[in-house]
Amino acid sequence: MSRSSDTRQRTREAAAKLVVGGKHPHEITVDAIYAVIQQGSRTTINDALKAWREERTKVDALGADLPPALADTMRSLWVSAVEQGERVFLEQRQALEDQVATETARADTAARQRDEIQGALDRAVAVGDAEKTAHVQTRDELARTRAAVAAAETHAVHLEQQLTCVRDEAARDRAALQAALERQAAEFQETLANRDRGYQAELDKATTRLQSVQDHMLQNIDAAREAQKRAEAQQAKLQQRVDTLQADITDLRVKHAEQGRELHLQRDREATLSEALQRSRDDSQRLAIDLAGANGQLSAAASQVAAAEDRARVAEARLDRTLAEVQAQTPNTVPADQARPSKRR
Repeated sequence: MSRSSDTRQRTREAAAKLVVGGKHPHEITVDAIYAVIQQGSRTTINDALKAWREERTKVDALGADLPPALADTMRSLWVSAVEQGERVFLEQRQALEDQVATETARADTAARQRDEIQGALDRAVAVGDAEKTAHVQTRDELARTRAAVAAAETHAVHLEQQLTCVRDEAARDRAALQAALERQAAEFQETLANRDRGYQAELDKATTRLQSVQDHMLQNIDAAREAQKRAEAQQAKLQQRVDTLQADITDLRVKHAEQGRELHLQRDREATLSEALQRSRDDSQRLAIDLAGANGQLSAAASQVAAAEDRARVAEARLDRTLAEVQAQTPNTVPADQARPSKRR
C-alpha cells in the first residue's frame, strides 16, 4: 500500500476514534488527526477528512428517521462496508500498481536490452563499413602496385631494347672501322704496287714522290691510329654503358622480385580482410535476430501491461457492485444516488 493511501485510511480511523471519544465531526481538525497518526501531508489529511465528513453526513441523514439503535447499527454497517470496500480497493489498486511497476521495469529492461543490441548492431555495421573501406583501399593499393610492376616490366623491356640497339650500333661502328682500315690497307697496297711498276722508269721522280708518299703514309698511319684509339675509347664507353645497363636490369629484377613478394603479401591480407568482413556480416545477422527477439519480448510486456489495466477496470467494477449490494441491504430512506459515497482514487 502506498504512503498516501495509508494516510487516508488512518485519517478515517483516527476520525472515528475521536467521534467515539466524544468529539463531533465538525470539531475534528487536520492538526488533531495529525497529532494522532503522525504521518502524511496536511493536504492529504484534509482531503481524507473532508471525504469522511461527507460520508458521515450522508450516513447521519440516512439514520435521521430511524430508531437510534437501528441508526447506530446502520451507521456501523455503512462505515464498515465503506472501510472494507476502500481497503479492498486500495489493496487491489496497490497490487495492480506493483504489477504495473514490475511490468514497466521489465519493459524498461527490455528497452535497454534493445538499445544495447541496437548499439552493438550499429557498432558491428560501422566495423563492417570500416573493414569494407580498408578492403577497397587495399584493392586500390594492389591495383597501383600491379600498375607499378607492369611499368617496371615495361621499363625493363625498354632498357633491354636500348641495350640491343647499343650493341648493334657498336657492332656497326666496329664493322665500319674495320672496313675503313681494310680499304686504306688495300689502297696502300695498290699504291705500292703502282709505285713498284714505275720504279725503274722514274727512279728520280719516284724517289721524290716516294718521300712524299711516305709522308702521306705516315699521316694516314697516324690518322688510322687516332681513329683506332677513338674507336677503342668509344668501345670502352659502350662497354661501360652496357655494364651500367646490365646493373640496372639486375636492380630492376630484384625490385620486381620484391614487388612480387609484396603482391603475394597483399593478396594474403586481402584474403584475411575478406574473412573478417564475412565474420562481421555473420555477427550482424545474429545481432539482427537478437534484436527481433527483444522486440518480441517488448511487445509481450506491452500486452501484459494492457492486461493489468483490464484487471484494474474489472476490480473497479467489482467494487461498484459491492457498494451497490451494501446499499441494497440498507433501507432506502434517501435516493440511491445521494446515499452512494463518492469514490476517491
